[in-house]
Amino acid sequence: MTDIDQIRDWYAFNSEVRKKYLKVLAALPRRALLKDRKASFPSLLDIYVHTLDAYNWYMYYAYHDRAGEFKRKAGAIKTIAQARQYERQVDQRVGAFLKRLDSRLLASTFQFTYPAGHPRGAGLRKVRTRDMLLQLIAEDLQHRGELAGLLWQFDAEVPFTGFIDWSESRGKKRG
Repeated sequence: MTDIDQIRDWYAFNSEVRKKYLKVLAALPRRALLKDRKASFPSLLDIYVHTLDAYNWYMYYAYHDRAGEFKRKAGAIKTIAQARQYERQVDQRVGAFLKRLDSRLLASTFQFTYPAGHPRGAGLRKVRTRDMLLQLIAEDLQHRGELAGLLWQFDAEVPFTGFIDWSESRGKKRG
């Protein structure tokens, strides 16, 4: 299995599990969904949408040096329907990026300019495509763990899915 195959597997896994979490969020009362949890982002929905923002920011805006055009959706999306629509848009963009991923693209770098007022400061940034892809996997896992911890605080069912079990269920034996 190549590095590209592994990256695509992790993106497919994260996308599938993310949808399971959205299903759990959709079952919550609106008040619980939008309550300020004093976490990385205020509400459960904001945390979920932030993960989508990260994919959108890097793969669509930063990668194409359009960082100044990005508008964060975390905090603006207030319904599960809006979150589902945004997720579909992001999944399409991620899918298009991964479809054209080859060893040359994986090894390449790209650059973008942080706009004025960005928390990391304005200016040019160069990023390896491989690093971006791995960062987004980590970002998804980090915030999914955060969501799990917050959901457990009020005994919500957390849709645990391990990568190994997921992979083997698709006939992808590791060895």
